[in-house]
Amino acid sequence: MLSQGVLANPRSSAARRQLRTLAAEERAVQLCGIEAMEQVHSWQAAFLPEAVVAYATKSLKMRGGSIIADGAAFNSGGNWYRLRFECDVRGDEVVSFAYSVGDSIPRSEWEEYSLPEQVADDDR
Repeated sequence: MLSQGVLANPRSSAARRQLRTLAAEERAVQLCGIEAMEQVHSWQAAFLPEAVVAYATKSLKMRGGSIIADGAAFNSGGNWYRLRFECDVRGDEVVSFAYSVGDSIPRSEWEEYSLPEQVADDDR
């Protein structure tokens, strides 16, 4: 999985420290978000995801170590795009990941989904 390589990078030491402070379910959601950003960029180099909101348009479903995010969104190039993913986490690693990218979310809907106009540096 791609998130493991990102987190192994020495530049990710602060992210690794922050992840260790989170409760197990929130840590799994964050790991899946990292995986989503890397998978989307790997699939389409033009996308440079800066943030993922796993529960943007629908609540998450969690079953054991599995997360189903049917209403996720990611930010790239100042726009938000629909995202759906299923992610399995075991321990502190993503072990499987499947996703699909949808259309851009119209700016007129951002407020409804609490999607920020700009992604703060600490959200990256």
